Amino acid sequence: MAKFLGNTLIRVGKKVVAIGKNYEAHAREMGALSAPKEPVIFLKPTTSYAREGESILLPAHIGSVHHEVELGVVIGKGGKDIDEDDWTKHVAGYVLAIDMTARDLQSKAKKEGLPWTPAKCYDTFLPISDFIPTTKIPSPHDVEIWLNVDGVERQRVNTGEMVHKIPFLVSHISRIMTLEEGDVIITGTPEGVGPVEPGNIVTAGIEGILEMTFPVATREYKRGSENSSFSNFLEHELMITMAVPIEFDTSRVLSRSYCPNCACTYMSFDPRRNTYCTSDCEATAKILRLEQINDESDSDDDQDGDVYLICVPKFDMNAINRQKRKQQSHRLSSPRDIPKRTMFYSGDAISY
Repeated sequence: MAKFLGNTLIRVGKKVVAIGKNYEAHAREMGALSAPKEPVIFLKPTTSYAREGESILLPAHIGSVHHEVELGVVIGKGGKDIDEDDWTKHVAGYVLAIDMTARDLQSKAKKEGLPWTPAKCYDTFLPISDFIPTTKIPSPHDVEIWLNVDGVERQRVNTGEMVHKIPFLVSHISRIMTLEEGDVIITGTPEGVGPVEPGNIVTAGIEGILEMTFPVATREYKRGSENSSFSNFLEHELMITMAVPIEFDTSRVLSRSYCPNCACTYMSFDPRRNTYCTSDCEATAKILRLEQINDESDSDDDQDGDVYLICVPKFDMNAINRQKRKQQSHRLSSPRDIPKRTMFYSGDAISY
């Protein structure tokens, strides 16, 4: 039996186990011929939870974000190698969940054969309802879940259409990883997934049981006070800090930063006041602001050069200007050549 009850039980959970393409129509919607024979399993952190009264926050730089309404199963008694026939002994109740997905990031990662964890794991990317005890849902494969955006219905399904049923999912997952008290399994979304934008109101429900509402807003990244010069750049500009070691040609120096188009780790800085990526995408953007941010008062012995704050426009990922540049670039000779400072990619603080 669970030591905790209701919403407290959810708060003590350590992970969210998510199931992909668990409805035939959604699998086809996503380009598959049919639902997979084995469950598609991925994880979301519990830090992605959003509760009613909070907003779904969309970072400005990640492109299209889609809603995916799902029935969630809350684990009461933990265990591993659970038999299908014993699944009810381990389930304390249910939640309604919305698996928010940064679709552009996910599609790009899939195309490149990379994990798509970032597309699923931003804060507030898993809005969930209050805990629903099993007494209110005696048959989890016979409830209707739905989702509206601004009052227009986008998704609706009876959970009986799940390909992989809950008893099998509990057993199957427990043979891969131990299920612990408070963990949540989200069981897949039906067809009708689609984008949301700041200003939308997302409403989802389980017919006859509950309804929940979440406004959608832009996530604001801030560093320091409201009046900080860093904060003023975040809405429209990408900020990069880079070291320019004095012993190197400053016309072509690689920085430890992130290309907003392809997310590679090298951006090049040249005296014509352009910032361009040195990987295959070779995106280019005009620098809006160039500011030296270290001075003679800096006494860090590891710092062997000037440090600049470079501000360029945020890239429009759907209409990016790609210009092919074939120029030789010099790599920094060692990590000592770059001071230990914080960099910003569209407002995200990235320390190294």
